[in-house]
Amino acid sequence: MVDFGIVEPGSTLESDVTLVNTSDRPVRIMKAQPTCTCTTVDMTNVIIPARGSVQMPISMTTNRALGKKIARVQLIIEGYPRFLTVGLNAENALAIRAIPPYLAVKEKADQPDRRFGQFMIESVDKRPFRVLNVLTEQPVFLDFDPATDEPRNRYTLKYDLSGYGCEDLPRFLIIRTDHPKAPLMDLRIRHNPCTKIQTSMPMADFRSNLGLVKPGSSMEVQVEFKKPRRPVMASVRSDDPRASARILDQTSDGTQLNVVVEVTFAPDLEEGLFQFPIIFSDGTLSDEHTIYGWSTP
Repeated sequence: MVDFGIVEPGSTLESDVTLVNTSDRPVRIMKAQPTCTCTTVDMTNVIIPARGSVQMPISMTTNRALGKKIARVQLIIEGYPRFLTVGLNAENALAIRAIPPYLAVKEKADQPDRRFGQFMIESVDKRPFRVLNVLTEQPVFLDFDPATDEPRNRYTLKYDLSGYGCEDLPRFLIIRTDHPKAPLMDLRIRHNPCTKIQTSMPMADFRSNLGLVKPGSSMEVQVEFKKPRRPVMASVRSDDPRASARILDQTSDGTQLNVVVEVTFAPDLEEGLFQFPIIFSDGTLSDEHTIYGWSTP
């Protein structure tokens, strides 16, 4: 088992695994098959000497979705009927996390709305930081005055969503900070039915955090589809005039499809928060994936 621990989303992780031949004859690795397109390994036809060992370099790339990432590499050894399996673990996490990780405004249709409340955010590395915006508004703190108090590594923030109707209630509460490793973060706003996400093509995550964005720049977005109906996506587009989108690359292992999209922003992209969908199509079905970021001069 290779445990990469807590890593930043979109990380490329590398490790060397030692394979030891405990027999008295050389053995040949016929094939090394990853269970995920996120993992790269090349050990086909490598021979391990009798009572010897070889190094197996492994590379694993995590997507932008937060949470645990698990992959395996299955080795077929000549003359042996069973796989040799090497497991890979990692956990995607931002430098700042929220407690709880989402706002339970109305998780079930028969529950009352809870449009007011509070939550806590803290830096994983214990580094002090400032909270600059909650969506486009100034943050409202509990027991903290940003005008007089020194920055902390943990804050309790209040929220009030009473001014939104069902049609414009945000799906994500986006927070801007001055932490260098987490300029933006979000909490999912769970409200049934107003922010419920229903997809025709299941994704590993429904949004991508692009962080700070320069007008006129291009950024890559990786979106993972689970058990796609077709092996490739036919197209992607942006219906928002602030950006265009095109597919750069896509790989499939039969159960997962990883699509890399290049998003190019307009030169006149206004400063501040933006969020809008890019639309994927497999030729028959289409689905939205939200991208968001903060435009800076």
